[in-house]
Amino acid sequence: PQADVLSFSMQPEAEFPDLASARENVQKLLEQRWPDLPIRRVAHISTGTDRYAANNGQAVSGPAALLIYSALTGKPLRPGVTLVAEVASDGSLTRPRQSWSYLRALRISPGGRLLVPPDFEPELRAMIALEDPAFFLRWEVLIVSSIETALNLASENSDPAGLAATSQLYGELREVGQDKDVGQLCVNAKVRERLSEIATKAPFHYSAKMLLVQGDATLRPTRVEREVAGRIVRSAIEPIRGFSGLSLSQLSAKRLLTASEATSAEIERFARFISPDDSDLVKEAREVAQLTQTLGQGKRDGGLRNGVTYYRDTPLATYHSRFQSKFTALRQKLAPFTGEAIEPEPPAGTNTTP
Repeated sequence: PQADVLSFSMQPEAEFPDLASARENVQKLLEQRWPDLPIRRVAHISTGTDRYAANNGQAVSGPAALLIYSALTGKPLRPGVTLVAEVASDGSLTRPRQSWSYLRALRISPGGRLLVPPDFEPELRAMIALEDPAFFLRWEVLIVSSIETALNLASENSDPAGLAATSQLYGELREVGQDKDVGQLCVNAKVRERLSEIATKAPFHYSAKMLLVQGDATLRPTRVEREVAGRIVRSAIEPIRGFSGLSLSQLSAKRLLTASEATSAEIERFARFISPDDSDLVKEAREVAQLTQTLGQGKRDGGLRNGVTYYRDTPLATYHSRFQSKFTALRQKLAPFTGEAIEPEPPAGTNTTP
């Protein structure tokens, strides 16, 4: 796209409102920092063979700003650094909407230095509840509030003096911890002494903080926080999201059954880490998964009566209506935790043709 000041575009090409907003925020940020930017120049950001998906929202804004900042300042980025954040036009950083999905991908990645904004902390604490303290040895997690701070911590040879020393200590701990039980490592007195030193010298060193928590049974969480539970549940029901806008005639029994199985498996995988106080989220997610399964079974095994498809003595259209209603209600309930904009539920009787 043509722009008044330096902008960025995605390769392969992608365009939707959130991406336009991300581009606008980065443009404003760059213009404030460098008023004499080259005009009508575009930085191309490649996502390989996969197109940047709309459900990523403005998540690209933080990494895009970091890459452009790096290029304009001449500060090369260090190997293995990852920034997961959205950037506002004032340079502040916030958690991307799909934070839980990104964190899940990071859990199976080799590791490196991970930069995240402060409101990402609940997901990170969840790693302890999910019994994955090793995450904080694979990833040196640092909390950053602004793109300027992110650039300093992401660039080669630009760590502030305190962090340079603590990162060396952390690197030594990482080597010691290889092939060892991280839980046992975190209760070792000498290891805790080093972790405390790191946390004192660099309070934003979240890995050190979480490894200290892991080693203290009085502080160690066993359940995720409600907002994280909400994001987990939202991620679990993603396989069935596409069905909510389809008419009954458009639904496929095979796809419904496959998606309901995937959703149920994901719910049960995390259910034990969700507090009984938040069991309403799990209960409603299970109900939606069950309705999806029932719809699939009805599409496969239902029979006609007077031109209407029935399953278990109930019109299939009734199950479809219940599914649409409960799925929309659950997404609305989760919206405060996910930041997702929920479209209004279709009027009763819409898209329920048997």
